[in-house]
Amino acid sequence: MRALLLRWLMLALLVGAAPLDAAESQSPLADSGSPYLRQHANDPVAWREWDASVLADARRDNRLIFLSIGYYACHWCHVMQRESFQDAGVAAYVNAHFIPVKVDREVEPVLDERMMAFMEATRGQGGWPLNVFLTPEGHPLIGTVYQPRDGFLDFLDRLRLRWDEDAAHLGRVAAGAWAELNADATDARPLEEPLSPARARAGLARQALALADEFSGGFGAQTKFPLAPRLAALLALPEAAGDGELAAFLRVTLDAIRDAGLRDHVGEGFFRYTEDPQWQVPHFEKMLYDNAQLARLYLAAAERLGDPDYRAVGIDTLRFIARDMAHGQGGYIASLSAVDDRDVEGGYYLFEPDVIRRAAGADWPLVEAAWGLDRPAHFDAGYLPFLHGSLAGIAGRFDVEPARVEAALARTARALFELRAARGLPRDEKRLTAWNGLALSAFAAGAGRGDAQSAARARALVAWMRDALWHEAGLSRGVDDAGRSLGPGVLTDYALLAEGLVTWAEQAEDDEAFAFAREVVQAAWRRFHHEGRWQADPDGLLPGQAAVLLMPDDVLPSATTALLVASERVALRFGDEALHGGVAGARHRQPASLGQQPLDHASFITRILLQETVPVERAR
Repeated sequence: MRALLLRWLMLALLVGAAPLDAAESQSPLADSGSPYLRQHANDPVAWREWDASVLADARRDNRLIFLSIGYYACHWCHVMQRESFQDAGVAAYVNAHFIPVKVDREVEPVLDERMMAFMEATRGQGGWPLNVFLTPEGHPLIGTVYQPRDGFLDFLDRLRLRWDEDAAHLGRVAAGAWAELNADATDARPLEEPLSPARARAGLARQALALADEFSGGFGAQTKFPLAPRLAALLALPEAAGDGELAAFLRVTLDAIRDAGLRDHVGEGFFRYTEDPQWQVPHFEKMLYDNAQLARLYLAAAERLGDPDYRAVGIDTLRFIARDMAHGQGGYIASLSAVDDRDVEGGYYLFEPDVIRRAAGADWPLVEAAWGLDRPAHFDAGYLPFLHGSLAGIAGRFDVEPARVEAALARTARALFELRAARGLPRDEKRLTAWNGLALSAFAAGAGRGDAQSAARARALVAWMRDALWHEAGLSRGVDDAGRSLGPGVLTDYALLAEGLVTWAEQAEDDEAFAFAREVVQAAWRRFHHEGRWQADPDGLLPGQAAVLLMPDDVLPSATTALLVASERVALRFGDEALHGGVAGARHRQPASLGQQPLDHASFITRILLQETVPVERAR
């Protein structure tokens, strides 16, 4: 029924599917705490920020809301801004017929997730910029991603005509479709018979191997995201420690992410994803959440798989975060842009071959072969240095030891790093609570492997979090460059900060951090957990937010799983029987999706179901 209704909605729009000047006063985006919104302050589109007044004005005027969601480091967001949102003709049409709203997905993650769910249900996929049109009641009607200027203007015209002709009917259809979509997202009753740990473990391993790319590593046949929560969970399975199929897949994946184009081989750190399944052609944004999780993953893999090279990758990634993503006033920034200060995609990281030749000097033959510089470049702006083939294979071609090749690449990378220091790379200076929680977990992991610098950074980060993010009303979503709050935190913020705090507290025997974690955990249960279910943001403006038993992993770990892990540790530390009981209840209230799609809940399976429960009285 739902699929039929949503399909009809799309057909109804697509078949059928006096200009106002932009306000002369200063754009409300000009003083936003989000650099992404400030980028749009000078657009001729009369952008507004997302708040309750948007819905009130839409109802008063019976206008569609044009909700355009993106983020600072997004390449195609910049392209659509340049082609459409800075175009006078497009702006005049948008301002005349819609209420345009700009949203930073990193500041409004729950709104972004809900709009992405709508896009995936109606179009099969989504992306950014994510452009969704809402009825005055706040129900999504239709959405699109990047379109060139002329195609987008034609889309707007058809949509406006269709709305003018039949607004009441389309409003009813959108409301019904939205209600059905949210009903599907809200879990039905828990499984009558919860999955046993053994069954869940077997299902997870089986589905992972069925979806794995055994040749190039990772998951997916086109674009490749590292999906660190999924890999971390698989690494924790008993099967990962042996010589079987799962262990082999993890090694292939970790080696590919380390050696190919997802990693910056000149300055360290990882890009967000690659456009190809071989991990060679990245989109160049660097996100704090990816780098924090991958640092922790490689440190764990070094021990689990017995490969010391993985430890070096983990420590190097932590040093990259500290060097390139630290904010002068404390905490760590959200991202480094995909485009450089000349508006070139990847321009900060790419080099002409002559530049690399001069940097390599006498090492040029080895460097040329190792980095594939004798092949056509993947990018118009130059070559991205990364390993083509194995060190042993390249060394064999030149009859030298692999260490000789490795040293040549390291010398050349240092020279290129000094050269590119003169280039400019924009930074998103906002500091997000959830992502800083991941950074704290990563630095705690580094400290646990004997890295003194990581310990110092973790200690400083905890102090900054307490001072900048935690207030009488609860956690902030984060702070902007000037330290202003970005609004109230959502469940992910509480969960990932709490997990970071307990991870550090256990590592450093830090009683104050444990006490802070307890405050955060208790506040999260009060705010987000009701009648056995979780809501990501109870104060969200859109109607019909789902209440779920368990949230899945995505590019971030499951918020519910992270909070349950932190809650259990807090309960054991303080002898909190009520909190321990809450975790036990959540452990047994399992959604059907846990058995149907175990890979979506990989962290819950490995971090909750497969862990021995310890009675509170035994832990005291």
